[in-house]
Amino acid sequence: MYEYTSVRASFGQGYRYPTLTERFVTTTFGDFSIFANPSLKPEYGWSSELGLKQGLKIGGFEGFIDAAAFISEYEDMIEFTFVFEPTRIGFQPQNVGNTRIAGYELGIMGKQNIFGVPVNIFGGYTYINPIYKNYGSSAQVRNSVSEPINILKYRSKHQFKMDVEAKIWKFKCGISLQKVSHVINVDRAFESVPPVSVDLFGIGIYRDVNNKGYNLLDSRLGFEWGDFVITGLVNNILNSEYTNRPALIEAPRNVALRIDYKLN
Repeated sequence: MYEYTSVRASFGQGYRYPTLTERFVTTTFGDFSIFANPSLKPEYGWSSELGLKQGLKIGGFEGFIDAAAFISEYEDMIEFTFVFEPTRIGFQPQNVGNTRIAGYELGIMGKQNIFGVPVNIFGGYTYINPIYKNYGSSAQVRNSVSEPINILKYRSKHQFKMDVEAKIWKFKCGISLQKVSHVINVDRAFESVPPVSVDLFGIGIYRDVNNKGYNLLDSRLGFEWGDFVITGLVNNILNSEYTNRPALIEAPRNVALRIDYKLN
């Protein structure tokens, strides 16, 4: 093995028992309701990971690269699923069957002096392939997703992050970039509302137009003054319009001032 090399492996099992809210509480918001499901069963699962971390010294760069592959499987996974019946319309937590989430991560972290200025670098890429194991045999599952593709709802398959920070005297200046791929599947009811099966709220049209994922660019500038650290933040510099769940637009470009005090 090379210097500064470490290998890790892990395996774990567990289960999640349905909450009291999921099993026994029914509530209403607007014209829709969240229905309790007293017959909801616990979800069981296991996960494992195999990873490699390698130290690097290339030119003036010192740091680590990290690579890992992982897999998780769940039995009787719980998802909120849209129900349309003569006596009720809304969402209910249901056991949708068995699922698998497999993927890998690549990361880098380290520091380098650029023209005498120390720069810290952190970045990484994550890929996941989240699927329903019973997609082919369960009409309930196939009819609940918005696209005819076997991918779990509300998951992005690709995610990339990079953060760079430089320190000059008592100033710290940083910038971060995040790229997230399009969420392929949401609950079909958001795009094809029963019983008319049309896009009443325009969510389907919006997702068809905004189908490339999103990019977020944030920046920060901090100053150390005694026991105080004063930081100015500009988030979502590009003013990207994006959603993490249907019909909820996330924050536009915004500016904030943060003051931290260190107790001696």
